Amino acid sequence: MAAGLLLAIFLVPASAADLPPCVRRTKQGVDEPRTLQGLLGCQEKSRGRYRAADDAAAEAFGEFQRAEVRDYLARHPERATTDSPETAKAPARPSWDQKGLTPEVAGQKRRSMEAVQNNAQRLPQADRAEYDTLGDQLWTQSGNGQLGVTPEMAQEIIGYLNKQQGGVSAEMADLLGSLQKDGPKLTHGSMRKLKKAARDAKSEGLDLGIEDESTETWLLDPETDPAPGEKDPSPNLN
Repeated sequence: MAAGLLLAIFLVPASAADLPPCVRRTKQGVDEPRTLQGLLGCQEKSRGRYRAADDAAAEAFGEFQRAEVRDYLARHPERATTDSPETAKAPARPSWDQKGLTPEVAGQKRRSMEAVQNNAQRLPQADRAEYDTLGDQLWTQSGNGQLGVTPEMAQEIIGYLNKQQGGVSAEMADLLGSLQKDGPKLTHGSMRKLKKAARDAKSEGLDLGIEDESTETWLLDPETDPAPGEKDPSPNLN
């Protein structure tokens, strides 16, 4: 089970998914303004459209935009002016150990961790390091994605959700319980729950971290939801 998919489903608060970005990461690369001035202009328009529910939400959106500028300048230092107040570099991206992995597993791990980084941009700056660390930890606990959701992973996820969101929804608790019970070979019931959760996450603009495009297409298509009694309809999601 790809760590990026798990994190997209379980760990990004719904409120964070509503923040409108000016920098978008896609499979084709980064879609972003060509200049710092263009980025700031895009952000100004976003502020005009965004309606914060309260002061805390407004502050979270402000920090989201400031972090977007820091990340932009960290990747494009030549586009910054010397007197810019936003020239502080973002924290260095972590590098993940891929020694001993097959090319297929290494590619999926790289894609999964890329999704973790993309989705982390929707969180307040102070919460991103813990989110990134958890992504790497889940990969290790899952045997580089080959063991499915282990009980140890389930406990880590529950602990994170309790800390960050104050609890776990009944629907998410049910899905998590099914996944850890099944391990790497999901039952049809668990797969249907996973596919629904993946569609919900994708509809919020989250990166699912699936390396193979056809697998993601299958995952998101309700027409491919396994029916009771159907034999092995599922592709490998590890």
